[in-house]
Amino acid sequence: RTFFWPSMLLAFVLLFDFLVIGPHTTVLSKNFISYKKSEAKFNLSASEFGNSFGDWLLYLGKKNEDGTFEKVFLFNKKQKEEILIAAKKAEVINDAGILRLKLTQGEGYSYSTEKFSQINFKTMLINDTMKTDLMNYKKPLEYWLSKEGAGRKKHLLIRNTLLSLFPVVTLFLVISFGVVQVRHQKSKIYLFMFLTILFYYGGLLSVEKYLGYYTIPVVAIFWLIVSYIYYRKTIVKKF
Repeated sequence: RTFFWPSMLLAFVLLFDFLVIGPHTTVLSKNFISYKKSEAKFNLSASEFGNSFGDWLLYLGKKNEDGTFEKVFLFNKKQKEEILIAAKKAEVINDAGILRLKLTQGEGYSYSTEKFSQINFKTMLINDTMKTDLMNYKKPLEYWLSKEGAGRKKHLLIRNTLLSLFPVVTLFLVISFGVVQVRHQKSKIYLFMFLTILFYYGGLLSVEKYLGYYTIPVVAIFWLIVSYIYYRKTIVKKF
């Protein structure tokens, strides 16, 4: 009983860490990396060679100190239509992870074999051309049940659950090592603990591909039984 509740508390903390906190930190990390990648691709500069902006060819005449651009031209050649947009000013807007180009005071021209059209505008937004691929989830359960990376998350769920239960299922082994090895073979206690972790993790890896989610109860119960048998032979009978 002295060791049971601390081991249960540790197991609960480990389970909470990877089941609840883990998805949150993973999503934040992936979204940050995705945003930085899209932001790097959106690193526009004024030059005579032009810039690539999604499906558009973009020319910027001048970059101001405030980050805006002047003398802006965009060209897009579709299958049956060509579009040319000219604007006096442009600026990059980050709207909830979506990078957009805001054009001010310009003209747009559309040409096809059937017609030619022109529009004048005060403000125009070029949307979704460099949309950041962000992950969204409301609850940890949604993260674990989503189909994205299902195979990887299945392995994580099995392995991390068993690793979280490790303090509980090895409780009898810890008591045995703490009593027997400290009294008689104190120098080998770390070796035995290392081998215990090695066999435990190696065992779950070896049966995981055959049992799937059943690996969790099978390995946990088997290891608990083995630990208890070892405890009975080394502690109960001798003390």
